[in-house]
Amino acid sequence: MENCFVDKNEILGSGEFGIVFKGRIRHEEVVAVKTTSTSKGAADNMYLKSLLYELKLIYLGEHEHIVRLQGAYTLRLASGKLYVFLEFCPLGNLLGFIRNRKERWYLIFYLLYKTLY
Repeated sequence: MENCFVDKNEILGSGEFGIVFKGRIRHEEVVAVKTTSTSKGAADNMYLKSLLYELKLIYLGEHEHIVRLQGAYTLRLASGKLYVFLEFCPLGNLLGFIRNRKERWYLIFYLLYKTLY
C-alpha cells in the first residue's frame, strides 16, 4: 500500500463488512476505503467472502451510476484484511442522500402526481 493512504481518523460510515474511511491513492485522488477491519482485528469469514464477492461484481465493468473501483489491497487477505478503494462520493451513499431529503422527495412526487392526474 505504498501509494495509498487511509485516514483512520476520518470515518465516512460503517456497514455490514466493516468501516469505510476516507483515503488517498497516488497521493492526490480522494477515495473511499472499505475495510474488513473489526474490533477483533480480522474480519469474520462471512463478511470477508461477501466483500470479495462485491469486489468481483464491481470489477466486472463500469457504469455511470455505479461507483468505480479504484483498486484493492489483498496482500493481507490470509489474515482476514481487505481494503477496497472506491470512487469517493462527496454526497455520501444513495440511501443516506434520499433519507436526508425525504421531505423534498415527497413534495416532488406529490407535484408530479398532481400534474399527471
